[in-house]
Amino acid sequence: MGNVQSPTESLSENAAIEKIKVIAETARTCFFTTNIGGNTTSRPMALQEVDDVGNLWLLSDIRSLKNDEIEANPNVELYFMNNSKYE
Repeated sequence: MGNVQSPTESLSENAAIEKIKVIAETARTCFFTTNIGGNTTSRPMALQEVDDVGNLWLLSDIRSLKNDEIEANPNVELYFMNNSKYE
């Protein structure tokens, strides 16, 4: 993954987008967490794409409960883990 910087660093917009791309594209799988601040729910999801402005694309069935959870509270968290490098 290259030079991993401190988790407390302050990154500019382009540097932050690039760091997100590197982390997400290396790991490819994340835990997608909804209901932040309440009864949180996490589930594994596979990353489809990180676009040039830093949007992360994941696929979800239109009938999925997570869609209802996002509609009720659009704040989500993504937890990426790179098993091959223990990151």
